[in-house]
Amino acid sequence: MPVFDDYIRACRDEALDELGSAEGKMIHELENGDSIDPAALVEVVAMRATARRWQHVVDMVDGECVDAADALVKVRDAARTILMDQRVPRHACPIEQEFARVRIE
Repeated sequence: MPVFDDYIRACRDEALDELGSAEGKMIHELENGDSIDPAALVEVVAMRATARRWQHVVDMVDGECVDAADALVKVRDAARTILMDQRVPRHACPIEQEFARVRIE
């Protein structure tokens, strides 16, 4: 799926650009002696997590030769497992899989 590959790369690039801008703004404020707003720090941390997630998806596609959609699902499932400390049971039927995911969330 070259179109989806391009999409995940564009999402990664956009997330990295936003992260760079936010970090640059924060560094500029520090260099000028201004204090950092805690909400801005939380926003930068969230941007960094988003950028790392997209980078991991691209790395899986490039390095492990995984399909882009499969890589995105694997990264999403890994994040869900970390956040919720529960595994999503695997089902052959996509409908059952979605019901299992919704029950956990």
